[in-house]
Amino acid sequence: FDVAAMFKNQYGSLGYILSCLETVPGSPWVKMLNTETTGEIAPSESLDVKFELNAATAPLEVGNKAVLVIKSNDPSVPVVNFPITLDRNRMPVITVPGEAIVVSEGTNPTVQVTVTEPEADDFTIVFTDNAGISSITSIDVDGEGSYEDLGEEGIKVKGANKATLNVTISPDYETAGNYSFTVFAADAFNQEASATVEYTVEHAN
Repeated sequence: FDVAAMFKNQYGSLGYILSCLETVPGSPWVKMLNTETTGEIAPSESLDVKFELNAATAPLEVGNKAVLVIKSNDPSVPVVNFPITLDRNRMPVITVPGEAIVVSEGTNPTVQVTVTEPEADDFTIVFTDNAGISSITSIDVDGEGSYEDLGEEGIKVKGANKATLNVTISPDYETAGNYSFTVFAADAFNQEASATVEYTVEHAN
């Protein structure tokens, strides 16, 4: 059956019932490349149906959907609905502790922050604590992944979906107060994410 016709017959015109094809005028995210869209195919012959996907103009990061409807006079299969889906490159996901972080002066507790890269693209992590109280003391990457510490340029992670940062908070005495550190991540295609973690240093005798 014809998906578009079915919705129109049952509900009337709904406009774009799937993902909007154009967010940039003249640049649809899915476009037919065949110059002729009607014609005849002889028995035992075939015709390639070509279309182009443009992720740059897709409206959704994940789950863009369209349907290519092919109609013919074939009595057994008069209509073929060919679903088209497109997921754009997704940004890294940074997961931080959910509970409040309170530490005492003169202690060295460790908290974990994870950076997940959905497509396992190479990505770079930059850690910042302007107070200089916290720092990354070790990193764990999954699978066959690896990482390289590039100093001020950050930490380069390759071939991994996830990197776990072990962050140690080491406040000296006389540093009681409220502080924070920030984790920034960017993949090889410039998809970026950041998260700020606040922590409190309590006075210790």
